[in-house]
Amino acid sequence: RDWSVTGVQTCALPIWNLATGSFNPFANVYFAHLRFPAQRIGSVFSGAQVAQLAGVLMAPMIFRKAGLVTGIVWMMAATAIGLAGLSTQPTAITAVLVYAWYMAFQWMSEPGLNALLMSRVTERERSGASALNYMVAFSAQAVAALAAGRLLAHFGYGVVLAGSALLAAGAAGLFHAFVNSRAAEPRATPSIVASTS
Repeated sequence: RDWSVTGVQTCALPIWNLATGSFNPFANVYFAHLRFPAQRIGSVFSGAQVAQLAGVLMAPMIFRKAGLVTGIVWMMAATAIGLAGLSTQPTAITAVLVYAWYMAFQWMSEPGLNALLMSRVTERERSGASALNYMVAFSAQAVAALAAGRLLAHFGYGVVLAGSALLAAGAAGLFHAFVNSRAAEPRATPSIVASTS
């Protein structure tokens, strides 16, 4: 097993999923807190889905230009910026735009994370590595949702989302450090880029 993958699974990915899992289950409540009516919240979520689609379609181009590791780090950092922007509880139109930014960059990183994981383990290890990856992600998200629900009741969105932004930024730094300390960054080959589309 590539120890860079083990390090990412052990430290960086749980932190990443704690960051995103502390906001995603409460996004609709966030917009209700900003006094959005239900119909408008539906429109916001629909628009965010379009932003996600655009982000995922753009991801292979970024990976081809920057490489998988650097591209993923950029996307994680951009997600942290989105969480920081949401923590300010901005005006309605700004909140919508920042939320679309957040959702696009959060999901843009997923194809790259999967491609990187699969490129660093042998073919016979891929099923186990994929299962472990999802187990880590879902466990971290469950813990994040439970903790965030309690913290939101006590501290509000500003503090909790600022903390989530710090976690996302920390995940980006750890991800870069773990992967690049163990092996040279793989440039995105056509086969890897194709797997992210």
